[in-house]
Amino acid sequence: MRELRWIAAALLLVVVAAGCESCGEPVEPAQRMVIHAVEVIQYDPNYFEDTVDEGLPDLYVEIRDHASQYMYFTTVVEDEASVPQWFDVEAISVERENFSVVMEILVFDYDLATTQDPIAIGLTFSPADFEVDRPETRTVLVGANEVLLHLNWY
Repeated sequence: MRELRWIAAALLLVVVAAGCESCGEPVEPAQRMVIHAVEVIQYDPNYFEDTVDEGLPDLYVEIRDHASQYMYFTTVVEDEASVPQWFDVEAISVERENFSVVMEILVFDYDLATTQDPIAIGLTFSPADFEVDRPETRTVLVGANEVLLHLNWY
């Protein structure tokens, strides 16, 4: 009886191991990546400001096509924003045929009386870079600037 249990357990282990060769790998390629939020985690505190003391920055985020500068989305302005700061981007959808596009995230300090102060520029990524892992979140870093993308895959 004891031998029969060992044989059954060994057989079960072989069946489970054989069926799990592709565990963790996507069955089908993703057809769409959706960005539903951008979270500004940190930025260089020495970014250029055109006035002396305005307090914390009034943050907003733009997402653009890096090459053409086509604007995908501009968030609302969060007044006197501390980090981390969450920004909904109303589901920017990138179809599979556009996964190779390079997108750029820009973070600005909104100024009513003067021009907008760029806080973080050059935060670029391509959906193709994430396609294998299909992460729900992905960090994009340049220097002291860090944003976290919140993603869905379909």
